[in-house]
Amino acid sequence: MAIQGTDNASEALRVLRGKPMQREPARRSNKKWAGNLIHQHIDASISNVESAVLQIVGPPPVKPCRCCRNRHGPWARCIVSPEGCGNIISACANCHWYDKDKNCNFYKAPAPAPAPMNQPGKSWEKGHRHASSPFQGRLQHQERLTTIGMAAPRIMEHLHAAMADQRQEEAETRITVKIMETIINDPALDADERYIDLFRLFLSKWDILGLAVYWEIFVMRWLDCWL
Repeated sequence: MAIQGTDNASEALRVLRGKPMQREPARRSNKKWAGNLIHQHIDASISNVESAVLQIVGPPPVKPCRCCRNRHGPWARCIVSPEGCGNIISACANCHWYDKDKNCNFYKAPAPAPAPMNQPGKSWEKGHRHASSPFQGRLQHQERLTTIGMAAPRIMEHLHAAMADQRQEEAETRITVKIMETIINDPALDADERYIDLFRLFLSKWDILGLAVYWEIFVMRWLDCWL
């Protein structure tokens, strides 16, 4: 199934929208976006929309670029433009994020455009475009929203799920910190009891290799020998 998009988007998106979907975009585990921040990032630049769609339709290179090997960019994999796209986006999806194309090993500088010839009415057209720029700005904003909603309908579902996981992790962390504070400030516990309760809390939250019970037996016997 080909990615459907809008004819009012960028040239790169018009090319990419005809390519079949290869995968859902997977972000890096070290990237933390809360709330609607990811939507703000994507909507901040048309290159970010192109980067997200490229991540969906492009193939991985034989060897990731240097920036992807150094974990730069939001996506978990180094993905380049599919065949038949020419040099429209020569950088990978991560390096194209926020127009960082020149940092990519795969980047190829575009050929310089020919100098435009003087044409009658050019100054009037320039002024007319400037006068209508607020409307054009709103139109471009709507085009970006339409493109990310229509060109890659599954990307938002994936990002919503990632943000929900992040919110749950943050809530669990706050609960754990609250329990730790309660143990530390409990006047009924002496130092040894406080240490044991904190250790048990650690085991319950971060079970090492699924052996929490055995770790607790080991530590309790060790404490019996030394306390």
